[in-house]
Amino acid sequence: DLNLTLNGRTYALLSESERWRCDAVMTMTLAQAEPPPFLLLDRLDVLVADSRAPIFRALVVLGVPAVVACSVPRNSAEVLPPLKKIQAGAVWWMEAGTLTELPY
Repeated sequence: DLNLTLNGRTYALLSESERWRCDAVMTMTLAQAEPPPFLLLDRLDVLVADSRAPIFRALVVLGVPAVVACSVPRNSAEVLPPLKKIQAGAVWWMEAGTLTELPY
C-alpha cells in the first residue's frame, strides 16, 4: 500500500530530511527492480554533512550511475563526502554556465 513509516511514524509526520531519506531509499529500491539508465537525487543539502556519505555508499552498492545535486558553498570539502577517496564519483561545481571538477 506504500504507506511509508520511519520508526513507527507516518511519512506525513517526518522531518524534511527524514522524508528525503525515505524518498531516496524508495528510489533506490525501485531502481533494483527496474534499473534505469541513471538516478537523479536532488537536494542532498537537506541532510546534515555527516549523513551524506551513506547515500553515496548505497549508490555504489546499487551500481546504477547517479547524479546527486545539492547547493553548498564553493569551498565545501568539509560538507561533501570525499567521493574520489571512497571511489564513488566526482564533485563538480557549476557557476555561470561553466562546469568544473573539484579535487575532492
